[in-house]
Amino acid sequence: MQANGYRVISTPLGFLGLVASQKGLKAVLGPHDDRELVEQERADILAPLNDDPVSEILNHWADVLSRYTNGETLGLSGPLDMDGGTDFQRSVWQALTEIPVGTVRTYGDVAHAIGRPKAARAVGQAVGSNPLGIVVP
Repeated sequence: MQANGYRVISTPLGFLGLVASQKGLKAVLGPHDDRELVEQERADILAPLNDDPVSEILNHWADVLSRYTNGETLGLSGPLDMDGGTDFQRSVWQALTEIPVGTVRTYGDVAHAIGRPKAARAVGQAVGSNPLGIVVP
């Protein structure tokens, strides 16, 4: 996974690792009770990063996720970088961004939404491999 910046934030859920590129947020690591576990997850899946604590994108997402996990806001919006994954995975992840806050969709519903009505199981696998799970559930 190519990335340009990384930051760890403390939230009521635990420590979250935010990974961003110049395009937007690429991944959310954690949550973990121990900051070192987030750092280990980073080391396990990411190439070396340039830790950039002043990145505009990281500042934005650190603020949004802090407010969200403290119950101050329901919406999570901002620039995302979903360039990783296969074409199918990206189509699923994009469809997830279009589900209104507070509503529920089945894997079958998402499969229909992307024009692949028989791909519910594959949708489930794509959801499971989504690196932005807390932001794009």
